[in-house]
Amino acid sequence: MLLDGLRPGADRLTAVFRYLEPAASPDALGVYLSAQLGDQAPTAPRVAVLYKRFAPDTMDLPDRGYVARVHPLELWLVAFRLQHPDATLSEAIAASAAERQAVYRWLFRTRAKDAQDARIYTMMEVEAFLVQCSILFGT
Repeated sequence: MLLDGLRPGADRLTAVFRYLEPAASPDALGVYLSAQLGDQAPTAPRVAVLYKRFAPDTMDLPDRGYVARVHPLELWLVAFRLQHPDATLSEAIAASAAERQAVYRWLFRTRAKDAQDARIYTMMEVEAFLVQCSILFGT
């Protein structure tokens, strides 16, 4: 479900795979990319380059989400669920405190004022929509 609606590419898929399966081998990455991309799968030398380029310590969660074109917290949550399949929502929220701070840290930088304003407007629109839904549905 994480990758539904995305145009698959070797970079995107590798960024996700290396985050979700940090201990997997280059061969496992090659098998995964072949299964996902079929005839478009990269060659073994390219897989080796991708494996190294997207190693777990090469980028932080926000950057990895950007490369993968998925929200970083979605990526984190999938990894958390894989590692803790019986965890509750409360446990996931508690465990994600540092990641939530890292993902939204850019909002507090003044050089990103236009992006900050756009995000605030979007959040206000979502809040207004939820209020309208609660009024319409009586919840």
